[in-house]
Amino acid sequence: MCKKSVTGVNFDFKLLGIFNEIYKHSSVTRAAETLNCSPAFISKSLQKLRVYFSDPLFVRNGQSLTPTTMAETIHLQIAKQYSGLLSSLEALANATTKDLLVIHCSAWFATRVIPRIVQWAELNAPGCRIVHRDVIRAQDTPDVLLLQRDVDLVFDVEPVFHSAIVTTAILDEKLSVICRRDHPRLGSQISAAEARLEKFAVLNTKRLGLQSTLATVESQFGERQVRYSSFSVQSIPAVVAHTDTLGIIPAWLYEQSRHLYPLRELATDFELNGVRTYMMYNKVAMQNEIFSRLIFWLEREPI
Repeated sequence: MCKKSVTGVNFDFKLLGIFNEIYKHSSVTRAAETLNCSPAFISKSLQKLRVYFSDPLFVRNGQSLTPTTMAETIHLQIAKQYSGLLSSLEALANATTKDLLVIHCSAWFATRVIPRIVQWAELNAPGCRIVHRDVIRAQDTPDVLLLQRDVDLVFDVEPVFHSAIVTTAILDEKLSVICRRDHPRLGSQISAAEARLEKFAVLNTKRLGLQSTLATVESQFGERQVRYSSFSVQSIPAVVAHTDTLGIIPAWLYEQSRHLYPLRELATDFELNGVRTYMMYNKVAMQNEIFSRLIFWLEREPI
C-alpha cells in the first residue's frame, strides 16, 4: 500500500493558507476575494485537498460551506505549533487504523447489531473505541451526519440516496403480534373482530420506512384503540406482559423478551409486512483498511 508523505515534493503548503481562508469565511468566493485570486483557482485548490485527505472537507449548507469533522481536526492541527504540524497531517492522511467508530441507529437496533460489532472489533481492531448515538437534532439527518463525517455508520429503516453514500439493505425483520401468556380473552390467534375489542401498546413513530407495515395493520385490524404509546419499542413487551394490552414488535425482540416475560405470540389470518433496515456509510470511509474490513464482514455475516 502506497503511503502519503507530507513533504515539499508532493504537498503544496500554500493549500493550507487557502484552506484557512475557506474555513474562516465558509465560502469559496469570499476566500478568493481575500486572497485576490479567482474562485475557480480556490475550487481547484480545495479539490486537491479533498483528494489528499480523502474527505469532502466542506459540505454546502445553503449559501455557506460547513466544515466536516476532518476539516475541524485539520484546523485545530494548523493552530498548534509548527513543529507538530507535519506529523499530524501525515497521520490524518494515512489513517489505516481505526481508533474510533461512531454508529447511529435506534436503541433497539443497537441491541441487535452493536454487540456483534464490538465482538468483531475485539478480534480485528483491539484499539478501536465504539460509540453509539441514537438521539440527533432534527437538522442532523443521516445523510448530513455521514457527509460531514460526524458518524461512520448509520442503520435505519429509511434509506439515503446520495452519490457519496453507500446504502445496503442489511436485514428484513419479521413482526409478531403478542399478548400476555394468560390473557383472559384470546386464544392462539386473533381476528380483526377480536382486535377491535382490544387495546394496544404501540410504537410512536412517523418514520416512512414503517408506513407500509402500519398500513397493513390498519387495513386488517382497523383503527386500533391505544392504551400505551412509546418511542421505545423495547418497553412494549414489558407493558404487554403486565396488562391485557396487545403489541406488535419485531420477531427477534419477541424471542428475546419471552424468556424474560410471560408472553405469547398470536397468529393472524393475514401476513404482516416486515421491516427492512439499511446500512449506510460514506464512500470515502472505505479507504480506511479497518473500516472496509468491517463493512465486508457486515455485508456477509447475517444479523
